[in-house]
Amino acid sequence: MRRSTAVALAVGAVTLGTSVVALAFVRRRWTLEALADAIAAEKGVHPAIPKATIVAESAWRPGAKNCRGSDGAVGCAWGLMQLTPGTARGAGYTGPLEGLFDPETNLRIGIGLMADYQRAWRDRDPMRYRIAWRFGPGRAAEWPPQGEAAEVAAGSADYKAALRRYGWTGPIWNGQGALSGATQAMLRLVA
Repeated sequence: MRRSTAVALAVGAVTLGTSVVALAFVRRRWTLEALADAIAAEKGVHPAIPKATIVAESAWRPGAKNCRGSDGAVGCAWGLMQLTPGTARGAGYTGPLEGLFDPETNLRIGIGLMADYQRAWRDRDPMRYRIAWRFGPGRAAEWPPQGEAAEVAAGSADYKAALRRYGWTGPIWNGQGALSGATQAMLRLVA
């Protein structure tokens, strides 16, 4: 076999291997998206909200682990929805931390928390969920967000784009002091 033919075959094998890997990734993502859709429907949460959160937090990587602090001492977030151990334990999870890498476990905990938030806030403005995921539900209860939380909400262009891509058609808080239509309606009801 000539050297050029061998090189061409090797390059072709690598290209084919890359295509197979890319196809496997797309297929796995479709499976994960279908699982997120099913759990969201079960919990009564619009599927765009957890899916946009996943895009922002882990880019659909179930094995994602993000630690703050040089040695992770500040804390780590695990899996698709980047759950912290404290958040998972607070939601009733008693398994090992590595169990948070399991997509179904991670999605059930994360989307379950979103359903809890939805009941507590009585509105569905998706920026509240973004603030809760970034700063905790206490900060999201202060609405509209202030300070750093407002800056995050205003700068969440990728999250907002993912919401639209996944079918969110409702209002989104714009980060400029105006409230979403859903939040405005809720405030009128309370007043």
